[in-house]
Order: sequence, then C-alpha cells, then structure tokens
Amino acid sequence: MFRFYYSESHEIISRARISNPSRPPSLIVRGYYMETDGALRKAAKFGAVDACFRLGHRIAFGRGRKRNWKATFQLWETAAKAGHTRAKFYLGTCYDSGKGVKTNVVKAMYWYAEAAKEDCPDAQYNLALGYRNGEGVPKSIKDHLLWLRKAAALDDIDALSDLGYCYHEGQGVKQDFVRAAKLYRRAALGGLPRAQWNLALCYLSSEGLPRSRQSAMRWLKRAANARHPAALAKLKELQ
Repeated sequence: MFRFYYSESHEIISRARISNPSRPPSLIVRGYYMETDGALRKAAKFGAVDACFRLGHRIAFGRGRKRNWKATFQLWETAAKAGHTRAKFYLGTCYDSGKGVKTNVVKAMYWYAEAAKEDCPDAQYNLALGYRNGEGVPKSIKDHLLWLRKAAALDDIDALSDLGYCYHEGQGVKQDFVRAAKLYRRAALGGLPRAQWNLALCYLSSEGLPRSRQSAMRWLKRAANARHPAALAKLKELQ
C-alpha cells in the first residue's frame, strides 16, 4: 500500500534558517557598502528597524559565530514591534522553539499571524499548521486551508504539497486527484522531496495522472537523490 506524505509538524527555526531575509540596499557610507557588525549596531542603536533585524539574523546564522539567541531575540523583538514583517516571523520561530526566550506556542502563533497578514509565506504556512494541529490556536480545518491556500498562492512549496495532500485525501475539501497532482507537481518542481514522492505515486497509481512507470521512476529518482526514505526503498523495489 502506497503512503502519501504530508508535513508531520510545522517548520520553525529550520524555515527561518533557509528563508532569505529581506535585502534592501545595504548601509552605505561615502559610496562603500558597510555591513560590518559595528555599522549594523550603530544603525540599530539609532532606531534603524531593518538593521535590528539583519544584525539579529547575522548573530543567529552567521558562519563561524557563537550563537547568542538572547541577543537575537531582543533585536528581532524590537524590529517586530516596529512593524518589520520578516522580524515578526523570526520572532515567532524563537517563541516556537525556545530560542532566546521560554517556549510559548501561543505567542509564536500570534507573531506568525502578524507576519502572515503581511503576505509572509513562511508565516502563513506555520500558522496553517498551527490551525491543523491545534497548537497555539484553536484547531480548525477551515483556517488551516485558508492559510495553506494563501501560502501556496505565493509558491511556498511546503504549502503546495500539503494542499495537494488535502485534495488527494479529501481533508476539508472535495477529493480531487487531478488538482492534487497539479499541486504536487508545482511543489516537486520546486525541489520538495515529499512532493516528488507523492507525484511519483500518482503516476504509479494513475490517480490524477495517466499511469506511467517512466514518469514515476523519474520523480522517484529525484526524491531518492534527496534521501527520501520511502523513495529509496520503492526505487530499489522497482529496479
């Protein structure tokens, strides 16, 4: 029996780490780009909101640095409260994972919601999964789908894959294999291994797509290259 995959838990710091922070023009002094810690600290001290966010990001994820999550949290909190969208999302990840502050899923979802309202797809996705699991917000399939759709509309590959799963399994929506396969394909093309696996299964089981061993093998190989365990096992079985 084939098993289709969806996300098991919401993504927190891992999503923050791989997501690109907003990159407005760098601080410029006499025509030179100034991205040193000192320049960012000075700008942050004088109330530059984006400098607070970027300095926090550098302290958290800069190469070869000792992590200081308390300092990062304080900087992101300052930027978030001043209206910085990405900082709101990152502050949510801190509350979600207990980085620099005591874990508080309710506050995490609050900040995800604040960023989600400003079209941050990472925040929309995490908020959607909060509603799915009843973590920090009341469990609600309606709100889960609402925020999944918003994130998917912004091409968030996790949201595309999970929305495809909802249509495939008929969770909160009318079952629609064709729509599920289309959503899996978009996420698979974006490089998401579990979507590549799900798309391969659609080809193998002719659910939403014509049966095609060749196409299934192509997507299984892509998922297997990313070390997806089920894809590795299935590929070995079929070869």
